[in-house]
Amino acid sequence: MPREQEPTAPTAGPGAARGLALALIDAGEAIAFTLARIAVERGGIGFAERRVLAALVGRGEATARTVAADEGLHKTMVSRAVAALIGKGLVERRPNRADLREAFLTATEKGRQADRLIGEAEKRLEALLAAGLDPAERIGFERTLAGIAAAVAPVAAADPVGDGARRR
Repeated sequence: MPREQEPTAPTAGPGAARGLALALIDAGEAIAFTLARIAVERGGIGFAERRVLAALVGRGEATARTVAADEGLHKTMVSRAVAALIGKGLVERRPNRADLREAFLTATEKGRQADRLIGEAEKRLEALLAAGLDPAERIGFERTLAGIAAAVAPVAAADPVGDGARRR
């Protein structure tokens, strides 16, 4: 008669030994991929375009420089996203009469509608991601993520691996 095995402690999933940083990268990439797919399927736009559109809907009006700074995006990425959004009729540009080198950007009604459709799907994804957490756990998780982001920011800006070399 075979002996019953002793119960063992549950083990972490595949790749758990790789560490927190890689686990965060894996989760972040999966979420970013899903958000990008939502933007394409619901609004016909790419992920960078989504970030720019959401910023403009939230602000009402902004310059590309302001969007780039606030969203942490490279100015070239914002410029390309703005051009694509204008081409799709989701954003319009109005010259800044005080400084003709820049323009004010606003979302059109079509852009606000696309933002609503995408936003609804993003909220459903967020609810799915948080489904297993009670409100206190969710708050704790969000605080933990904010703490990790705050801890890594100065390291990323300086010397990420501590060997004195700067990388790009």
